[in-house]
Amino acid sequence: MRSMGGLGTALKGLTSTAEEAVVVDSLTDMVRQGQVSRRTVLKLLGSTAGAAFLAACGANGSSATTIATSAGTPTTEGGTIFRSNLSVLETGYEDPNFGHHVADVVAYEKGFLEEVGFTEFNNLIIGNNLNTIVGGGVQWTSADTDAVVVASVEHEQDVMWLACMRDKEDLLFGLAPGVTLESLVADNAEVSGGEIGTRGELLAMKMLEELGVDRDQVQWITIGGGSDTRIAALLSGDLKGTALRPRHVPSLLEVGGTVVYEERRIIAQEGYTVQRSFYEENRDAVTAYLYAIIKAKQYISDYSTKDEVIELMEKHDFEFPQEFIDTYEDTIENHSFDGGFEIPEMELIFEEMSEVGEVDPDIDWRSAVDLSSLWEVQDALGLERRPASL
Repeated sequence: MRSMGGLGTALKGLTSTAEEAVVVDSLTDMVRQGQVSRRTVLKLLGSTAGAAFLAACGANGSSATTIATSAGTPTTEGGTIFRSNLSVLETGYEDPNFGHHVADVVAYEKGFLEEVGFTEFNNLIIGNNLNTIVGGGVQWTSADTDAVVVASVEHEQDVMWLACMRDKEDLLFGLAPGVTLESLVADNAEVSGGEIGTRGELLAMKMLEELGVDRDQVQWITIGGGSDTRIAALLSGDLKGTALRPRHVPSLLEVGGTVVYEERRIIAQEGYTVQRSFYEENRDAVTAYLYAIIKAKQYISDYSTKDEVIELMEKHDFEFPQEFIDTYEDTIENHSFDGGFEIPEMELIFEEMSEVGEVDPDIDWRSAVDLSSLWEVQDALGLERRPASL
């Protein structure tokens, strides 16, 4: 993504709520005058001021892209009519990688959103996905399946899991420059898989054990701030090994680190999520957006569209260094192209979480899931219902 240079430097000086308010007011005016995009502002502001900025701009702010729509009510291939009751759905994802935003952008650029009645398009880079959806900063996002279910079932948050966004999970473990599996054991080195006692840590332990390193032969520590913080600690040498996200691999290899474990497995890893109350009031809009999204996913699943899709993403300020181009197919392959999943691919998540005591083994994950819109969309597009039932 493109940076704002001096603006980014100035924002680093924020030290109080009063100062944040001044900056938010100023940036809101700049957005409304077309001097800077909402995406760029949110990337720079962070969660607190970013939430204020979203509120200041409003749900239907003038920063949204207007779609020139044609008259008439669309009919899908299966004969089911989808029509949004809203002119725009405020959407956003915390990951700035193009892979999280590609279906939304393609749905807009190919006219799939226009087809179902959306007259504006507004897709943002936000802070924490789940916090932002709970707080109403956006109306649609994606989040880790386990986080949505736990928030809904155990913490009674107003969120629901709508459809599968990604149905594959990359298991990666990296070592800092100069570190080997042998030296990990010899030095009783510090490693991390996320917070202690979590599914993430369990997966990291299993990766090392498959490589011949017993979990008790190294020191497991928690480093707050998620995977971005862990990779920073790995690159600086403060951490000797950690579980990685795919986006971290180029940075690690560039400084001489190594990826010692790499596997992709099928699992209902991440899902689209909305507030349940919002869904009940705006089911037509959510279903229509899901239709456009899955139609876009079907389009990008044909890798012959790669060059066109990259060009469309670049129109929306997404940059494509060579490593992104080289790994394009891997990034796209992680998508669930039909929004569906198989039941064992969902249950595996909670089996692993219960193994470390994160959830009750009998957690009612189905109560956080509503697939009625997904099934309507799959039927309309001539796709098999996945799953056929809950």
